[in-house]
Amino acid sequence: MVFSPHPATLYDESPAGARSGKVSQKDQGEAQVRKALRSLIHHVKANYPDAYAAELRGLSFQKESFGS
Repeated sequence: MVFSPHPATLYDESPAGARSGKVSQKDQGEAQVRKALRSLIHHVKANYPDAYAAELRGLSFQKESFGS
């Protein structure tokens, strides 16, 4: 924030799209993490078809679904 010549007025110098750009980066990063977690779960299920639930608990997974 920068003080303007008028004492009662404050304004922000950051570009209007800066915040939306940061949110977009966060959303893209979250999507990559979710994709990686889903692939790990599928890998465990493929290698341990009978005991995958116990294996997932052993790897500290608390749920199988991470949304889309």
